[in-house]
Amino acid sequence: MSKLVSHYFKVHPFKTMKYKALFARFAGKVYVFGRKMAKIVYFSTIYNIKRLYFVYMSNFRPPMSESSDIIISLTSYPGRIDNAWLAIESLFWQTYTYNSIVLVLSTQEFKGRELPKSIRQQIRRGLKILWTDQIFMSFGKFIPASQEYHEKYIVTFDDDIIYEKWRLEKLVRMSRKYPNAIIGHRGYVIPINNGVISECYNAWLRANIKTPSDRCFLTGVGGIIYPINKELRDKMSNYTIASQLCPAADDIWFWYCAVETCIELICLGINDLNHEKEQLKGPGLWQTNCLENKNDAQLLSLLEVYGESLNLKPYGHFSLND
Repeated sequence: MSKLVSHYFKVHPFKTMKYKALFARFAGKVYVFGRKMAKIVYFSTIYNIKRLYFVYMSNFRPPMSESSDIIISLTSYPGRIDNAWLAIESLFWQTYTYNSIVLVLSTQEFKGRELPKSIRQQIRRGLKILWTDQIFMSFGKFIPASQEYHEKYIVTFDDDIIYEKWRLEKLVRMSRKYPNAIIGHRGYVIPINNGVISECYNAWLRANIKTPSDRCFLTGVGGIIYPINKELRDKMSNYTIASQLCPAADDIWFWYCAVETCIELICLGINDLNHEKEQLKGPGLWQTNCLENKNDAQLLSLLEVYGESLNLKPYGHFSLND
């Protein structure tokens, strides 16, 4: 039998190569699939361990201080509120002492102000709920808190990330050195050539501590600290205009407000996020803005109105009608 098979492949050598290629392709797919599964199992295990740890820590009251000038603010909505307690718990146990954590919610979305048991337990341990009559979407993590706490630094985070315990401290310590700056962990370099933003948003490179302020675009997912500046906050809080130009891109509106009011932007360049984000799945704006290129459309919309005052022109290679 073996002689027959050997003879067959000698007569048809191309089939030997074909089967070898098929086998190599199959082996490659198995390897990629195995790596993906191992990654899923690993991060699922880490996630479950952290979840158990936070369940244990929920028996204790977080270290807050009324003398602190730091307010941590985040927002949520019905599609993500069930898992938001994990993000909040990770913020409870930051290494830097803060005044309080504020969760901004809309009465339009939470009828009767009904909340999950996990959030109610955190309220008893110090979490504050700031109710609004308006739906601010992602702008809600800053606007209501900045209006409520005029003389406090506002540090915003997202509700779908389990944050490392050093996140807040790094932001605050840099803010003590540059008290009038907006400082974030994560951001991008805006590619500007001759007054024109030359690349689409998804092609922008990561920013770091050396990125010039006029090229720095911060993204809120990693955490951002905002200074005590009335002019800046008044401009950022103009939700009427913001919702018309970039309704689903608070990062774009806040960037414009900072540049317009001559506020320095600093990126720490810590771009990696905990992979537990995959475990806190829920509908998010990043899926629409990044995967469907909606950031470009909203940035163009803003630049068509305010581009002249910023000395910036929209992209030269496509328009809002594309």
